[in-house]
Amino acid sequence: MWLFIGSDPGGINAISPIFLQMKDMGLDVHFFVPSHREAFAKAKGIQVKCLDTWIVDSIVHYDDFFQAYSPTGIITGTSAFDRIEVALWKEARSRGVKSFAVLDYWGNYARRFLEVVEGDSFQTLGVENIKSCYPDIIFVMNDLAYTDMIKVGVPKEKMLIYGNPHFEGLSALRDGSNIEKPKNIALMSEPLDALYNTRERFGFDEYDVIAMISKWNEGDAHNNMLLLKAHPKQQIDKSKIGEQSLHLVDTDSIELIQKSDIVFGTLTTALIEALLLGKRVCSVIPNAAFNEYSTLEKLGFKITASTPVEIDDILRKQPSETEIKQMLGIVDKGCKNIVDKIITAVNTRC
Repeated sequence: MWLFIGSDPGGINAISPIFLQMKDMGLDVHFFVPSHREAFAKAKGIQVKCLDTWIVDSIVHYDDFFQAYSPTGIITGTSAFDRIEVALWKEARSRGVKSFAVLDYWGNYARRFLEVVEGDSFQTLGVENIKSCYPDIIFVMNDLAYTDMIKVGVPKEKMLIYGNPHFEGLSALRDGSNIEKPKNIALMSEPLDALYNTRERFGFDEYDVIAMISKWNEGDAHNNMLLLKAHPKQQIDKSKIGEQSLHLVDTDSIELIQKSDIVFGTLTTALIEALLLGKRVCSVIPNAAFNEYSTLEKLGFKITASTPVEIDDILRKQPSETEIKQMLGIVDKGCKNIVDKIITAVNTRC
C-alpha cells in the first residue's frame, strides 16, 4: 500500500501525476489531504481521503495513521508552511518505512524540512533553533534547485534531479495562443505588499501592477478584457482598481490560463504554468530592484517588464518550447522515472 500526502496546492500538483501513474499500474494507492484542500485535489480528478480524521485536539496522531494503513512507502509534497510532511517522514523513519518527497518550486528550501516543537512556531523559536528532518529521497526539478538546496544544508545524497511531474504534464497539453488577436488576457494577482512589504521597500504594490497592465491594455492596439484572478490569500479592494476593462473571476488557475492568450503576473507559479501551456507571458515588476525575488529571472527567463512600453516587446520575444523545458529541467518520462526509482528503492531497501 502506497500513501500520498499533500498539504498545499504545489505539493498536491507535484505528486498527483505519480499517484495516477501508480494507480494505472494497479498498485494500491491512497491520497490524503487536509480538509481545506479536498476541493482542490478533487478538481484534479483525484479521489482523496481527509487527513483530519487523524487529528484530535489539534494533535496529529501519526502513530494511529501508520497502524491503520501499514504503508509500503509514502510520497509527499514539501510544504514551506505546514509541518504535516515533516512529521510523516519522521514517523516513517521510526517504523522503517521509506519516504519520498517531490519539490514543487524554487525557494523556501530550508524551512520545507524544519521540525517545529509541538504547539510552537517558527516565529517564537527562530529558524536557527529548529532541527531539520528529511525523507529518504527528495526529487528536485533541476540543477538550480539542487545547488541552492545544498547551500542551505540539504544533504546532496538525499536529492535526485528528476524534474517536476506537474510541469511535465502541462507541457504535454501545450496549445499555444493568439498573439495577433488575443481574446482573453489573464492577470494573476498576488498580495505583494503583504508578503514582501513592497510598498515601503520598493515603492509599489499589487495595485500598481494591475494599474500598469490596465494602462497597457487601454492603448489603441489592445483594449481587451482583463480577467483578474486573486491569490488565495488575497482580498482585492475593488475601490483600487478600474472596473471598465477588468473582470474579477474565481476560475481554476489552469482553466483560466487555458482559455487565455496572454497571462500577466509578478512572481506567481501560474506564469510558469502558462509558458508550459504555450501562452504569451509577462512578469510585471514596476521596480527592477525587486527582480531579485523573481524565480523566473533566476531560471534565465527574460520576460519581465517594468513599464507599459516594455510589455509589447516582451510579448513578442517569448522563449521557445525547447528553451522553456531546458530552463525548467523537464525531461521526457520524468514522472515514469520517479515511479521506477520509488519502487526500486523500496524493493532493494536502498
